Amino acid sequence: MSTINDSTNPVTPDLCQLVYISRITSTGLSSPSTLNDISETAVERNQIDNVTGILCYGNGYFLQCVEGSEQALTNLKKSFVGG
Repeated sequence: MSTINDSTNPVTPDLCQLVYISRITSTGLSSPSTLNDISETAVERNQIDNVTGILCYGNGYFLQCVEGSEQALTNLKKSFVGG
């Protein structure tokens, strides 16, 4: 069976999800604008990569859930762990 991509039957790539927790040190929070800067950078990069999600912060920890194509999330993951 094949699928035809037209306006009545659009083909969308599989949507994948990645959830992770990270921590920021007190040194990393040295500036009052740090959290805002992180958020702005995440939004900017995620829009470019067609990734959506939510970023939560509390007590020095981030929880992020992102959705996008498998390749986009693989690239995102590599950028955090250094490849």
